[in-house]
Amino acid sequence: MDLPAKRYFNHIINLLIFIFISTCVFSQDNLNFGTTNLASKQLKIDKYDCKISPSFSINEENPENLKLSFNVVWIDKKGSQVQQPDKISLFIKVNSNIEEYCSSNGKKLSTKPGLFGKKNIQLTNSISFTPAGAIDVAQYSNIHFRNDMSPVLLNVLNFINSPVTFNLQVYIGKEKGNSLEIDEKGDVLSWKIILPEVKPDDEVSCADLENKYNQRFTENKPRFLLGYFETKLMELESSKDTPIAKLYELKSNLFQYKSNVNSLVSLRENIKNNPNYKKCDQLPILIGSINSITVDISAIQNLINRVNIAIQSNSSGSGSGGGEPPFEAFLSNNIFCENTFDHLYNFKIDPGLLNDHEPNYLYDLYFKLKNLKVSQDSLYDVIKSTDESPAYKRAYKNFNANYNESIIIIETLDPDVTNTENTEQDETSPRVSKKRSFPYIWIIAPILLILIAFGVFKYMKYIKKGKSLKDKIK
Repeated sequence: MDLPAKRYFNHIINLLIFIFISTCVFSQDNLNFGTTNLASKQLKIDKYDCKISPSFSINEENPENLKLSFNVVWIDKKGSQVQQPDKISLFIKVNSNIEEYCSSNGKKLSTKPGLFGKKNIQLTNSISFTPAGAIDVAQYSNIHFRNDMSPVLLNVLNFINSPVTFNLQVYIGKEKGNSLEIDEKGDVLSWKIILPEVKPDDEVSCADLENKYNQRFTENKPRFLLGYFETKLMELESSKDTPIAKLYELKSNLFQYKSNVNSLVSLRENIKNNPNYKKCDQLPILIGSINSITVDISAIQNLINRVNIAIQSNSSGSGSGGGEPPFEAFLSNNIFCENTFDHLYNFKIDPGLLNDHEPNYLYDLYFKLKNLKVSQDSLYDVIKSTDESPAYKRAYKNFNANYNESIIIIETLDPDVTNTENTEQDETSPRVSKKRSFPYIWIIAPILLILIAFGVFKYMKYIKKGKSLKDKIK
């Protein structure tokens, strides 16, 4: 190889090394305990830019449970921040949430883009992680992807030292009348993350593990089993005059039961994937207890579908055949929300009272309130269509006031429970242990960067020449 050719070859090699190092060093985010904000990425939608900034929240006491939140900002063609355009709706698919939403609300799902000859859009999970088997996405009920959406719960199945790729794909469409239409899917956005190093398992005693898992089992253990709901539904179906309020109350309880079962299924996977599973005698026993309670999610969904049919049947009758409005369940939600606000107000005055509760108390209460809000909105929609009494409007207004104040207090006492960005770094948060084995390229990267930066301007003409050649090929 002659000297000019050798020099040109060396320049190409140096450039490739520079690109490789930049990609490795600057595209990975180490997740720390507390909240870690990832870099923003943008989707081009019509004449707007949709800037998406994910954040992960991790509790050191329960590192296998992550909360994934999104900050969504819309930018117009002038570069100004604007509200989300009314004509654009973004949807997020997590497992079967879109299908269940349509089924529960009597909507028809359409994935036809509307253009002749264009194939239907295949709906796949909006959130995924590679390699597979590292992080699992829990059930999620919301379908709208926007700034105020609740966090997505994740379960770490395997704490690996190598980077994990987080992929996000949202769907673009509209919801109108009795249909939900998906017109197109956005580009896949990807981030590389590194999970925090957790306390070695050999330093955790069986007693600690058993207490931790038993506590979560108790927190998520449902009040009733599937047989109870089946019997209750059969009684309501066989009744000649079924109060629609009872059906809505049953539906709300079924959604709560479904949530409990999903949590127990995730807990079971966490226990089985723990290296000490076979060493601790009580953990297999706990698995047996979980198995005796959990059922296939499809069995619960079938019951929910039957309740929906019963609701439609009772609502379409003549005269008063639709039964009374579901005010009983509606009032029950009001009372719970009002009592919750009173309870939280005491915490606001004296935060020390929280010491009498479990560490996850506010976190669990936060999402219980979120689910309650969905239930109450659904009940109020039925009430409005059957009775426009001012008493219902006042009750709904009172519920929303107590709900909003309760959420504000929880977010004030525990900012990590929200999906908003934290602008200040928590200096007390534990950092990733220095014992982590980082790729060796990270050690030599600074040295190589200095060497490459020294000659990059000198050989810029070769880069420009390469770019010109690429344009000609195009």
